[in-house]
Amino acid sequence: MDPVRLMIDGILVIDKPVGMTSFGVVSMVRRRLGIKKAGHAGTLDPMATGVLPVCLGKATKLAQFIMGGQKVYEGVIRLGVSTDTYDSEGVVMGTRPLGPGLDIGAIREAADGFTGKILQAPPPFSAVKHNGQPLYKLARKGILIEKAPRQVEVFSFDLLKVDIPDISFRIHCSKGTYIRSIAHGLGEALGCGGCLAALRRTVNGQFGLGHAIGIDALDGILAADRLLDVLIPIDMVRAVGVAGAANPRASAGPDHIGPRERPASSLETEDLCGAQTPNLI
Repeated sequence: MDPVRLMIDGILVIDKPVGMTSFGVVSMVRRRLGIKKAGHAGTLDPMATGVLPVCLGKATKLAQFIMGGQKVYEGVIRLGVSTDTYDSEGVVMGTRPLGPGLDIGAIREAADGFTGKILQAPPPFSAVKHNGQPLYKLARKGILIEKAPRQVEVFSFDLLKVDIPDISFRIHCSKGTYIRSIAHGLGEALGCGGCLAALRRTVNGQFGLGHAIGIDALDGILAADRLLDVLIPIDMVRAVGVAGAANPRASAGPDHIGPRERPASSLETEDLCGAQTPNLI
C-alpha cells in the first residue's frame, strides 16, 4: 500500500449522498484509505446530503472545534403531513388540509418565529441519549421520551420558493439545531402540520460545498494517487477552526478556508459544488 495512505492527518470533506449514514461514510473512507483512525464532525441523517467533514489521523482531535461551527442548510418542508420522525421517511401520524389563508405572508410570519435564540427540544427520533440509550432506539420500541429543550440560535430562515405544499428554504444556524424540529414546528404554527422532505448541508463551520468531493470522485482521486490535492492539512484547520469556535458570530463557510485546487477527476462534482443559490422570493 502507498505509504502516504498509512500516515494521513487532515480533513477530507465528503459530499454525503442520500441514503447513507454519516458513520457509513466514515467506514467507507477508512476502507478506501486503509486507515483506522477517522471520524466525522457533525452527523447528517441518512436522507440528508452535503458537507460532511471526515477527520483523519491526528485531525480527529479537532472534530469538536469543527462541530462547534455554524451551519447552513437548504431543503424542502412539506406542509399538511406530520410524521413521527418529523421527516418524510417516518410513519405518517396525520394529514390536515391547508387553509385558504395559507400564503407567503403567513408562512414568512411563522418562519420569523423560529429565528433568533430559541428553545428547541430534540426530535423523538434522534441520537440524543436518555440514560445511555439513543432516543431513536427507545422510540423504535414505542418509548417516546421528551427531553428538556435547549437553546439554539437561528441566524436566518429564508424562503427560497413557495410552491404549496412545498417550501424551499435556507437556514443559517448554530450547532445543535434540528432542522426536522423546525419543519415540524413550522407546520404546527401554521395549523396544518409539516415535515422535512429534503435537506442539504451547504456549510459546516469553515467548510462549504466548494471543499466537498463525492464518493465517485474520491475513487478517481485515489486511483490517480492525488489524495493530497483534496486533503485539508491540520495546520490550516487549526489556524481558523479554534478561533472560529470561540467566536459564535464568526462568519461560517468556505470564506474561512479557500477551496483547494481540484484534480481533473473531481470536477465531475462541480455541478453540486458550484451550484448557484436561488434568489429569495
